[in-house]
Amino acid sequence: MDRSLRAVLAGTFTLRFSTGLTGAMLAIYLAQLPQHGGEAVTATTLALLHAMFYVAELVLSPFFGILSDRLGHHRVMLFGPAFGAAAVILTGLTTNLIILGGTRWLEGASTAASVPSILGFIAIATAADELLRGKMSARFEGATLLGLGAGVAIGPILFATIGPLVLTNVLWFRSIRRIGANRATLVANLEPFVAAVLAVVLLSEPLGVLQVLGGVAIAGGIVLARRRPSRAQAT
Repeated sequence: MDRSLRAVLAGTFTLRFSTGLTGAMLAIYLAQLPQHGGEAVTATTLALLHAMFYVAELVLSPFFGILSDRLGHHRVMLFGPAFGAAAVILTGLTTNLIILGGTRWLEGASTAASVPSILGFIAIATAADELLRGKMSARFEGATLLGLGAGVAIGPILFATIGPLVLTNVLWFRSIRRIGANRATLVANLEPFVAAVLAVVLLSEPLGVLQVLGGVAIAGGIVLARRRPSRAQAT
């Protein structure tokens, strides 16, 4: 099997991985849409938005299949990443359900443009070897199923980790530029104290003696850290 066929399988896995990933993360995003200024999403709306992807793929695949035969498989393959990138960018920039429905059509168009052109390329590349064609067809389906499964499994994890991680790092470096590294570090030392207070207020966690002593120790350390520079300058 030559490089081009391996690249096609890798591209198929990546395409289907992004499909499963986007679908899983979209469900979580829609559940939290009111927190971002959007309207509440009902179960019917959620189902329709997910179905739009597959409707778009079903409707547009014949068109892109014909276009692939006329323009060439390699050219039409490039449409898929372009549609997918546009859909991902628009999804992150809007809370409008109509636009989000449009992004699902773009994602479906991405798959509709990629799959027929990939299958057409495989058919041409394996025309002289029926055994290789059978293997490639099976590997294509395997890459499809594996990519979808991996995307659905990893999507919620990425949504829960990357989002807060990126946001906190952006805020951290902005605070360093605004108030300086010394003050920003002092504020960072308050994290355990603030976490304990929020746990008591929001989660009704019990507050024990050790937690109180820890809070006092943190406050004392911050006070001492703020006083040491002034004493050094006075001497």
